[in-house]
Amino acid sequence: MPALKTEHGILTETPAILAFIAQSHPKAALAPLADAFAFARMQAFNSYLCSTVHVAHAHRMRGYRWVDDAAAIAAMQAKV
Repeated sequence: MPALKTEHGILTETPAILAFIAQSHPKAALAPLADAFAFARMQAFNSYLCSTVHVAHAHRMRGYRWVDDAAAIAAMQAKV
């Protein structure tokens, strides 16, 4: 689990951490802070990466977390 220790406390979850960093350093132009809709679309994409792409990748690399059967792990890796 990603975590970021800040002066306000600890943040977890990648989209929250990325938004915090972007908003903490506006001159770096890491996100479209002046456009609420564009910022929301960026957050939607970051959430997609975390909840869909990352999960699929985890099945390929760490299938043993879900099953003990070598054939089932191989099948998950092939599917991903």
